[in-house]
Amino acid sequence: MPETVIGLHLMLKNMLGLKGDLVVQFQDPEFTNEICNLSCMSELPKDKVTLKVYSKNLESHQTDSTLDTASLTTSSEESHTPSASRPRQLPQPFKIPTFSFDVELKLRHGNEAFHKDGTLLDISKDTKSDILDKIAEAIYVHNPYPTREEYDLVSQALVEKHPCLREPGSVNGWYCWKFSLKFKMGNFRQKLRLAGCPELKINLRSPGTPGKGKLKRARKSEVNFLPDLPEGKTQRSLEDERTEMVTEMKKRKIDWQQIK
Repeated sequence: MPETVIGLHLMLKNMLGLKGDLVVQFQDPEFTNEICNLSCMSELPKDKVTLKVYSKNLESHQTDSTLDTASLTTSSEESHTPSASRPRQLPQPFKIPTFSFDVELKLRHGNEAFHKDGTLLDISKDTKSDILDKIAEAIYVHNPYPTREEYDLVSQALVEKHPCLREPGSVNGWYCWKFSLKFKMGNFRQKLRLAGCPELKINLRSPGTPGKGKLKRARKSEVNFLPDLPEGKTQRSLEDERTEMVTEMKKRKIDWQQIK
């Protein structure tokens, strides 16, 4: 078996003659054999497992009821809202965001020089910080706690889009970018904790707490572990709405417009 999910996708494409992005699902014994999207190869059971493979396009997600809707990307309006419902895995391939004008200008000249004679861009500390800040925001839209494979995916996408950022002497060219990004994500999560983000604040540990403990992360098929309340809503108003929905569902003729 391939070591990464990307490698598995490539193998399946070659074996099955598929094109485009894939969605691979399996029965997870940890969740009573429910169908879950495969995001990490370590999630696969050690015994023989049956995979469901879908071509990742809009029609298949709308018509097939077995697909996990948590894998769908949010709209551009929702993706910039910290409290919006987010899928729990990064899109493949990961789209590197557009940086500030001055950074994009430096990268454009750097890429031209790289393609001309292989010259790598010598970036300053501030420029590198700006790049990492923008990528950290883009990652958080999808998953505040990326996996090791997802860090590899993002770092690889960065040097593929901007080859002038490759690291001299590195086998893959993005090894240090990966670790810099991990530290930047930690700092970004800390900023959001201080800003009062409930999903991250619940993982705040006091200095006297022994050990690291276990992070409160979203389970599979769970959109947000602890989302913010919608704007203008309270616990009481949401409970009233839930009670109204329960009452409506008990009627013989259900008003589906009200439920929606």
